Amino acid sequence: MGEAKRKKQRDCPAKGGEITPEECGRGRNSSIACPVTCPHNPFAAANHAEHFEALEAKVFGLLGRKLIAELTPSQVREMADAMNQGDDFTTQALLTWHLIGEGRLAKWLAEGFARDWKNDEAVMLGHFQTLRPALLEFRGVVDELTCNAVDLLDPESPTFAVIDPGVASRVDRYEILLGWVYALPTGQRLSGGAVTMPAMGTQDPAEAFAALLDHLGAPAEGRELWMLEHMILLGESFRAIESARRDPSAKYDLDLVPDAFRASVATLDDGAEVLADHPQPELGGKTPREAAADPVLRPRLVRLLKEFIRSGDRLRRTVGMDIDSNLLLGEIRLEELILPPPPLGFLDEDEADFDDAIPLDPLPPQEMLDSPELDDRLQAATGDEALWNRLEIRLADVLDAFNDLPDKLNANELETLQSTVLAALGALHPDQPPGYEPDTERMLARYEAWMRSGDDQEDLADYAQRIFEETRQPALCEAAADMMFFLEKQSGKKLRPKKLDVLMTALAAAIWEAAHWPPVLKS
Repeated sequence: MGEAKRKKQRDCPAKGGEITPEECGRGRNSSIACPVTCPHNPFAAANHAEHFEALEAKVFGLLGRKLIAELTPSQVREMADAMNQGDDFTTQALLTWHLIGEGRLAKWLAEGFARDWKNDEAVMLGHFQTLRPALLEFRGVVDELTCNAVDLLDPESPTFAVIDPGVASRVDRYEILLGWVYALPTGQRLSGGAVTMPAMGTQDPAEAFAALLDHLGAPAEGRELWMLEHMILLGESFRAIESARRDPSAKYDLDLVPDAFRASVATLDDGAEVLADHPQPELGGKTPREAAADPVLRPRLVRLLKEFIRSGDRLRRTVGMDIDSNLLLGEIRLEELILPPPPLGFLDEDEADFDDAIPLDPLPPQEMLDSPELDDRLQAATGDEALWNRLEIRLADVLDAFNDLPDKLNANELETLQSTVLAALGALHPDQPPGYEPDTERMLARYEAWMRSGDDQEDLADYAQRIFEETRQPALCEAAADMMFFLEKQSGKKLRPKKLDVLMTALAAAIWEAAHWPPVLKS
């Protein structure tokens, strides 16, 4: 008995002894000062994918659902449009302004909104309250989760860790991103989408950004609050500046592009093997080696070389070209710019834009699968053991993706969902389609967009009818939902009522995703 009790304890490095899992869960990171190396700490780097991301999604979901109930119909549509388009930057901008900029979150907390939240959720909410806009200049990649950066909006702040696996997989040294961060025990978490600041050449990027704020009408004081309200405008301005530089004849909003930003930026015009001693027009005809020794020209050279380093890093990350700009930097004694280069990679150039998110592509034209053909196909999918086995192999990635839902299901619910989806997708695509490539990330993005949609006035039946219609296969969705409840009855294990929206949404998202796969039922 004593041995069994001992096994229920876990080591607590904060207390220097053992505690029960219940004591750990109730007090970690609040009444217990947990180190970030503890394997039971959801904020530990090792737990990022398995625990932290689910916790973050849970808190954001709770905030989002309460927020939607307070927004006007037009504001709800604006957020829904951004989410449906996969525009993470706009979605985050709207969410942050409505929650923090307009003071709603502070008001809710004063009213006791989160008093009944679980400990981990309350701690996570406390971190989220530190959310702020940031202009991040990246200095290097630490690992697959972490980069180092400085905030150009706070020039006195030291270099800090930025937590975001997507950024760590693609960012270049000295690349500048505009986004939002909030404090975690392991560093600053980049929240939502981010947009890349256009190259500034010899202009100091912090000074250039301040000039852009002036141009767009930001006040001299209280600029952080102004930025919270106008982040979408800043993103549009970045894109307009880039467009104006690429093509001076292109149409863009003149109000978004200061005159000084319309010309193409200065660059160094030669390769590393001759660059050190090659005269550069942007350096007054002096070579980089000479400019590095000139106190007046050295800052200008540093800004030009940051663009040069960034261009080389982009080739490292996109096509695996092993370019080492540190050799040049050491040769001309610019040691302050020498940092470890990012890993070699083979990233599709189209995937390298931080403003791109998983697109919620519109469905292609198709005929609705309806009775009696629907009944025949469902019967074939569930009655043919060989076909069922092939479906399980073909759809393994789709079924596994349900484990990644932010709203977790128990084993019975997960099995019921997987069996239902197998039947539904087998009915929609009984044979292997040419070019078949299910996009599970797109499916999960569709799931999350639907879960954030609607309001408290919409009951489950109306919600299900709406999302079923949006799959273009409502009859298949309804038949699959009926099958889900049939399986519930057959198993004798109840589906939790509070998880029915999750199950219906996951089912609809899988059918919506499968409707993208060729061949469509009707072209």
